[in-house]
Amino acid sequence: MNGRRELEDRLLEVLEPVVAIDGYELVDVRLTSDRGRTVLQVFIDHERGVTLEDTTRVTHLVDPVLDVEDPIETSYDLEVSSPGLDRPLRTPEHFRRYAGETVRIRTFEPIDNRRNFHGVLLGCEEETVRLDVDGDEWRVPIAAIERANIKYSFDPPKGRAGKVGPGKAGKGRAAKGKAAKGHAGRGTAQSTRPHGPAPNRTAHGTEK
Repeated sequence: MNGRRELEDRLLEVLEPVVAIDGYELVDVRLTSDRGRTVLQVFIDHERGVTLEDTTRVTHLVDPVLDVEDPIETSYDLEVSSPGLDRPLRTPEHFRRYAGETVRIRTFEPIDNRRNFHGVLLGCEEETVRLDVDGDEWRVPIAAIERANIKYSFDPPKGRAGKVGPGKAGKGRAAKGKAAKGHAGRGTAQSTRPHGPAPNRTAHGTEK
């Protein structure tokens, strides 16, 4: 596990209970770079969907917590948004919920000489993800996964999805509808937080 992932895991531990107080699910956090500036992406979800007001509210919830914990050493932008169509997958429950979807998975280290997997998600057994890649079933431990996302497509997924059974395939299609709903109402609230004493802050929201 690299240093970035360790920091992301720490941020998840700090922010998850804060976000859950108001009934939101903390889907994932990711540290990225945009034109040389660090961006902390916080992905949230709610059973009724996510609006711009939700992302703004969560921004206000996590901002003071980040001030106190101060986990990121450099200046950074905080971006809170819904997961969108390319929803991140992180927990066993995520991988079970979206069985039947087409996904992309990247591992920290090669598994049988490959790190990138693109196929149909078959489900999750305990801490192991089952994935159909071109007709072959792969089993990938969650602990070995660096990144995993739904790969949204307007075409029906190929592979063994039809062999999994009507229940799981139907569940996957329902999950896709939920993801589409989240994307349609996707909002992004951003606050710029220079690291250091007496930081200046600006906040704005945009609909996407």
